[in-house]
Amino acid sequence: MENERIVTIVSAPKEHGFKNFAEARKWAKKHIVGSVQQPEIGEVNISRTAIEKYLSQKAVEKSDNKGVHLSALRVFPKIIEESIVGKIHVDRNGNENLKDIVRLYGAIEICGIFYRVKTTVKPYTNANERTKAYSYEVKEIELLDGTPGDDHNNPLPRTSNNSITVAKLLQISEFDNNND
Repeated sequence: MENERIVTIVSAPKEHGFKNFAEARKWAKKHIVGSVQQPEIGEVNISRTAIEKYLSQKAVEKSDNKGVHLSALRVFPKIIEESIVGKIHVDRNGNENLKDIVRLYGAIEICGIFYRVKTTVKPYTNANERTKAYSYEVKEIELLDGTPGDDHNNPLPRTSNNSITVAKLLQISEFDNNND
């Protein structure tokens, strides 16, 4: 069953190590700019321009806090690789150059705390225009406690500490459906 598929939780560093946003931008432009293979949608480009968007005040404010946002930046390509397609919809601004808007959902762990990462990806209608990772946001999630079968009120199985079911990841993302 599709919802029982497992999504790998990416481990992110506790300390992102950036003194400020300028240092984070410089590091990201050197280390994460390029293409990432996403199993469901193919090649996704992380551009130098997108780095500016990722580190804008508006983008950072959508995450739980600056620290988790910057820690996710350190492993952002891996997050894209391990994420699943959660939603596909038309661009609300009617941009005819876009095929649609894709929301990827992934998970990271920072010092035993788990977070859902929603990444917005924009595939273009022009074959010469590469699919781009446009933005991301990081929100804390609560994983199920215990082991499979020990909670009859919760039908979702507890996964290992390095994975989460698609059903749980998407259930967690339902709170922000109005923001998509």
